[in-house]
Amino acid sequence: MRVLSLFGGCEGLGVGLRQAGLSHVDSYDYNPQAVATAKANGFPATQRDLTRGQVSFMAPDLLTAGVPCPRFSRATSRTRANHMDLWPTALEHVGHQDPRWFLGETVKGMLSPSHGATASDVWRGLRELGYEHVSYVVLDAADFGCPTHRRRLFFVAGPKPIVWPAPTHGGQGQPRLRTLGDIMGPDDGLKMYGPECGRAGSEPWRISLPGAAVMTTEVKGTRASNASGWTFNGGPDRLSDSMFLATGRRRATWRECAKAVGFPDDFVFTGNVESRYRQIGNSISPVMGKALGQAIMEADTRG
Repeated sequence: MRVLSLFGGCEGLGVGLRQAGLSHVDSYDYNPQAVATAKANGFPATQRDLTRGQVSFMAPDLLTAGVPCPRFSRATSRTRANHMDLWPTALEHVGHQDPRWFLGETVKGMLSPSHGATASDVWRGLRELGYEHVSYVVLDAADFGCPTHRRRLFFVAGPKPIVWPAPTHGGQGQPRLRTLGDIMGPDDGLKMYGPECGRAGSEPWRISLPGAAVMTTEVKGTRASNASGWTFNGGPDRLSDSMFLATGRRRATWRECAKAVGFPDDFVFTGNVESRYRQIGNSISPVMGKALGQAIMEADTRG
């Protein structure tokens, strides 16, 4: 199946689709460093502002869109959000390209955004484009072998119904959930909290759990601070917070973040350290790309 990728970033989704046997004809993204990373890993990739006209390739078998999520973030104001909604742009491209299948992804906050359209609006838009079968679901990459939680909303539209992939880890008779310990290097053994952390003792059980989601802000390290008593208001919400709770370390490395999302060890990242953290935090988990790619191909060949 030929894949055209919109808002592809560094192509975490593409890695999984490639593992499932699909092939990219092009990948478009606005970020030049993410495009350079995609190219360094063998993807055809083009830097392009997708709000400025259509792309030239038409009628791919599968069009994917990792639509940016600021509109559905609680940190984004209503005014700013109105200028950051890229779902209409994505749907315009779908209508122009006329792919047999569409796979879209965004944060699960779109199910109940504080402003703007909802997931049902996208469902309706895809139906109006002529897709007979449109569905969406929230899936957690931890259930498919990622050592961190990464809950995302996925849309699939096509000529046949898709059977959403079932979790492969953590259930009865399945491999255990992968954990924070699985991404730590040989020199990252459990450490006691030092005096600089304002507390003593460690919580070794936390290393046997999946970590919190990798965020674009991992470069900043943990949110815990002396001012907060080394606690979290609302709980740990980034991988570095989980790393701090388990080991006392203040920040996960960018390579640990990549492993936590599901990138293979030999995946090449370009750009400076901050850019690498941001590319990884913005990416779709490769393990989800593989699972969804397999599900789409199975639906496509089903009689």
